[in-house]
Amino acid sequence: MLKAIKFYLLDDEEQQTSLEVESAYAIKKNKEKSLIAFKRVMPVICAQLMQSRSTSTSVFINKDKELDIVDFNSGKVLYGDQVTANIHKHVDAFLRSPSVLDKNGFSRQAYPLEGDADVLVVLGLGLGIHLLKLVRETNFKSIILYEPNFEYTHCSLHTGVWPEIFKVAAGKGTAIYFQSQRDGSSVLEDLSELKQVSPFTSVYFYQHYHSVSFDSVMRSLSELTIDNVQKRLFSFPSVQPFDDYLVPWNPIVTRSNWDKSHLSRDTFDKNIAAFSKYYPDIAHEFKDYVPLKWEPQANQCGEVNLFHIETCTPLYGDSPKRESELAYEAFVRQPNRDNLILGYAGGKLIHYSHHKMVRRIQEHLAGMEEEEGELPETVKSMLLFGMGVGYQLEALSESRDIEKLFVCEPNRDYFFASLYAIDWAAILNKVEEKRHRIYLNIGDDGSNLVRDLLSQFHSIGTHIIANTYLSLGYDNEVLLPAVDKLREDLRLIVAMGEYFEHSRFGTTHTKWAVENNIGFYRKAGVQPLGKDLSDVAVFIVGNGPSLDSLMPLLKEEREHAIVISCGTALQAMYSNGIVPDFHAEVESNRASFDWASRIGDKAYLKQINFISCNGVHPDTAELYKNTYLAFKEGESSTVFMKELFPELDLPFLHFSYPTVSNFVINYVLELGFKQVYLFGVDLGMVDVNHHHSKSSGYYKKDGGELFNHAERIDTSLVVPGNLRPYVNTKFEFNMSKSVIEKTLAAFKDADVYNLNDGAKIAGSPPLEQDSLIITNSLEDKQAAMNWIQTQAHVPIPAAEFKQRFAKRFNHEALIEDITNFKALSEREFNGREDIDKLVFDQRKFLVEAYLRKCSILFFYFNGTSNYINSIFSKLTHFKNDELVMEKFEAIRECWHNFLDDALTSISMYPDAFDTVSSFTRERQEIALQEFTERERVAFVSESVSDVLSALGINQNAEDTQCHYQIEVISGVPGLKERKAGVSRMAYIVNDPELLVALHKQLKPEESNMLVFCPFEGSDDKRLEKAVFTAVLALTSSDKLQLVFPKLEQEDWGSFFENYFSILSCGMTSFETYNMFALASEPLADKEMTNEGGDRFWLCPRPLETSLCETKLIFSKKKSA
Repeated sequence: MLKAIKFYLLDDEEQQTSLEVESAYAIKKNKEKSLIAFKRVMPVICAQLMQSRSTSTSVFINKDKELDIVDFNSGKVLYGDQVTANIHKHVDAFLRSPSVLDKNGFSRQAYPLEGDADVLVVLGLGLGIHLLKLVRETNFKSIILYEPNFEYTHCSLHTGVWPEIFKVAAGKGTAIYFQSQRDGSSVLEDLSELKQVSPFTSVYFYQHYHSVSFDSVMRSLSELTIDNVQKRLFSFPSVQPFDDYLVPWNPIVTRSNWDKSHLSRDTFDKNIAAFSKYYPDIAHEFKDYVPLKWEPQANQCGEVNLFHIETCTPLYGDSPKRESELAYEAFVRQPNRDNLILGYAGGKLIHYSHHKMVRRIQEHLAGMEEEEGELPETVKSMLLFGMGVGYQLEALSESRDIEKLFVCEPNRDYFFASLYAIDWAAILNKVEEKRHRIYLNIGDDGSNLVRDLLSQFHSIGTHIIANTYLSLGYDNEVLLPAVDKLREDLRLIVAMGEYFEHSRFGTTHTKWAVENNIGFYRKAGVQPLGKDLSDVAVFIVGNGPSLDSLMPLLKEEREHAIVISCGTALQAMYSNGIVPDFHAEVESNRASFDWASRIGDKAYLKQINFISCNGVHPDTAELYKNTYLAFKEGESSTVFMKELFPELDLPFLHFSYPTVSNFVINYVLELGFKQVYLFGVDLGMVDVNHHHSKSSGYYKKDGGELFNHAERIDTSLVVPGNLRPYVNTKFEFNMSKSVIEKTLAAFKDADVYNLNDGAKIAGSPPLEQDSLIITNSLEDKQAAMNWIQTQAHVPIPAAEFKQRFAKRFNHEALIEDITNFKALSEREFNGREDIDKLVFDQRKFLVEAYLRKCSILFFYFNGTSNYINSIFSKLTHFKNDELVMEKFEAIRECWHNFLDDALTSISMYPDAFDTVSSFTRERQEIALQEFTERERVAFVSESVSDVLSALGINQNAEDTQCHYQIEVISGVPGLKERKAGVSRMAYIVNDPELLVALHKQLKPEESNMLVFCPFEGSDDKRLEKAVFTAVLALTSSDKLQLVFPKLEQEDWGSFFENYFSILSCGMTSFETYNMFALASEPLADKEMTNEGGDRFWLCPRPLETSLCETKLIFSKKKSA
């Protein structure tokens, strides 16, 4: 039975509101009377009730005008249908056959409860209606009541039963001991104390609702007799198996109506025959299946129910089929389809063409909301999570055409019961006849469910998720985290998929690595790490706040351990004079180059070996001594490398996401090391202002934050701590922790110790600093290092790779495929059916391109195509036909612009590298200083010498070999100001008319350039930006002729509209994070970087925004 509150409210909101208004006065009076009764009889509890408030649960009036309890967090009610009648039936069943603990043990009596009795233990209060009935209809001397949820006690006040309970109990001489906020674990202790003052020979137990604690008490009592009542506590399991879960208030059934003998063997045999035809593995598994925890039984009509074998608790009430049909009808009226998260802010990836398209599309969709109606007759995709005995599935199959149906039933016992209940043969035959698809996932407890489902969605195109309805067949709180994770992952999958730039740069970076003979981790044909060397200690050093306190220990022990620094921890290592044996990065973008460059000591970096995944940026790899890579599962470049070199049996890392620490832990354990210690891998923080090591690049030299981390990052999530009860964390760290736990579960023979005052990591025991002991020798460490570098990593034959890559991924075929792919959306569109057909055609084209095996189109465009197909599918959910087509045309233009830009970029730079930058100015200043010292370069000027001085740019012309000159000029004669001995000249201009005139007279062979910046005479800030841009431009390719510092959009006025087309005619446009440049011809690959450490990217479609500052956009932090 489903307990969502929507099933128990009137469909008409006004009528429901009217019910609530009618009942409000009586409910209020009930509460007042109850509090008065408590104040008289139980004043301590009354005081507690007066001082506290109910925050997560409340009473409400259901459509039958009865009170029930709802949990705000889950949206579930406690009781459901016929609240009072079913509570009374429940009590009556207890009175007919009560559970009793006496000298013979704990059992259910075969005869009714009659006469006087000693003690009744009541587990659970709820609304309290049962307590009044028990007091009225029994004559117990003592009643001990347990209710761990104090909010239920609040709810019980509104029923008005308490004054009558206290009155009847007093009249009968029944003592009520209310163990408020107690879970029953102390019941033996409480009974022992009671026995000392009021001896008894038996104790009756009434369990009002199910919970882990109450179920455990009842289970534990089965091992006792009344003589065992003594002062001791029950202990409860911390984890409940999902297939033992019982809803708190189970359905009430007439037990005599149900029996195994009523099950239909004919239906079962017919279904097994059908599965033998379509899914023989399922038929084989369930043909002779014996239920483990839930047994199917039927009534005389053949309706099937399920009963928990241990407790005899039913899954459904007396009419399972009708209950399921009601749930089906409610779902049809209000189907659930989660909105996909289709707009990702981009962060540091903001300049990617994919993210630019996403932002423009989100602007077009802003303010539009989907209008949900009933479940359509034809359903493109549906996920049924939890089918129970299957009646809801059968109703869906009979009434709707479901093109793609995903059925997930974690409980094998439930699926087995469905073989007796529904006509699987008809369902499977319809799927075949209609050429639909059905995916069955049976018996997965949720640990593999997300991966299995995502693989299915990837195979048919993740855009289908936009059209996927989700239906839950029954309630199971233990499975809810798996369901929630599935829903969240499905919502995120399109936005966070492997879009165009990610796949493209992952490919070009991997290509570079192979062609430069970088070693890749290999297993086949490699001598494994020996047992002695596997015990060499490995220190994995993250940049968490605990690293500050662990640094002395790291310095003391580092000689005998292999030390691997992770990501931004490298700066903390440098600040503390530690050279790690390896440094690791996991991101494929170029931000890792900037972070390492900020250290400002290339010689230091060249002492360190580098490890990473395929796809790491070449510029980053070249900073270090030697590079060693491993293939990361799921990347496009990993997939095609496996295809190109099947004979190499390349191993993949399965748990190398989302952080670099995940990669290193997976990598180290995969190599075979067994003694691993985590330093600074906090994945949480005690103080939100101390979020990383304070000696790293997140903090200034004075200890202040480089940026306000608390404002930008949501760290409100609270998780168990490693060395303290709780710590704060963020979503990414919590996900990282979860993946680490999966990694450790996969490598159970390794010991991974957590030394950090951060988040608790299951499978990684906490270790105090004083307890760390390293047993291996220095020679062992050197031998293990040698094995990693000379045996575990082997280059892939570069010449063979080039030949196979060129044959499999023909460049001309890619250009043709992109052109034809765009042509699919260039025809006339008249309505939703045309849009649906476009989605189908685009998916079909990509798959066929993959099967043709001529170009790399599928790998490059699959993720972005899934995104645009999801957007087009989303459009068809809006009811306004005119608005749908208006938005479609606008979004189609965005899509065409993206494809045109991609075609231009790939045509001109097929092997382009990523250009992401982070903390750009810091890296530029360090790189420029290194350049001027190394090449003995000076920048000279008559007009802006003071600005160069303020920028810290070298102007000492006497001790240098190369001079660059920068001047601000106000007229054409200024072109003659170039000094003797100057290699290159940059003229800064602030008048657009003068810029046009100068541009016509500029001679490319003189290597001069113009820098335009619309500053006023007193605008020192913009002048400084122009001068610094000129410095960067002078250290770039001499093909740059016109350069523009990126400014605020309003700073440009009408310049772009009035002058840009004249200036850019015949030129090629390029960008970096803080300048835009027009070059006389395309830059060669080696000219795509400058001496400030910038990497240029082609700008195929210059817009006014191309001249504007690149501002990183992050998703907004959630408010509390």
